[in-house]
Amino acid sequence: IFQYFPHSPSVPNWLPPSAAVHHGHWKLIRIFHGTDASAHRYLLFDLASDPGEQNNVALQHPELTQQLDTLIEEFLTDTQAVVPIANSAFNPNRYDP
Repeated sequence: IFQYFPHSPSVPNWLPPSAAVHHGHWKLIRIFHGTDASAHRYLLFDLASDPGEQNNVALQHPELTQQLDTLIEEFLTDTQAVVPIANSAFNPNRYDP
């Protein structure tokens, strides 16, 4: 299951432009250009043990994060989605959701 928010929607109001994939008991969220270097930021959740999505385990599972991000990229390509581009004027340190 894929979810795609190409812009900042009002619901939920904290979610910046992002895409997500649910695969088995895993959920990966890609936040477009969400780091200081304009790289994507990733949130990975094990929904079997963390249904409230409180513990981001992306750093503990880098290979799984990459595999699931590949699924997101294939989805965006296959659907010819318009993807957000990096904004050089954006300062994530000043972003207050």
